[in-house]
Amino acid sequence: MVLVRGNLLNVSTEEVYGAEITYLNGIITCVKAIPGNYKGLILPGFIDAHIHIESSLLTPSDSQRQLYPTEQHQLLLILMKSQM
Repeated sequence: MVLVRGNLLNVSTEEVYGAEITYLNGIITCVKAIPGNYKGLILPGFIDAHIHIESSLLTPSDSQRQLYPTEQHQLLLILMKSQM
């Protein structure tokens, strides 16, 4: 089990607070708010999903075909737009 302390960014409540996080085998097992201000941010579950198309030397349409080879992404886009 690994214990980490730091400033937790809670994207649901838009708060930043001191937290103690324990995890085992890559899975978070406990998150506990604790007093204190720590260096840096802990972003559990956060994935930086941006890409740089120009670095791939592909056109945007070719890049889309490489990233989304099936039509399933259309359903995802519809679901995302319906949540906005």
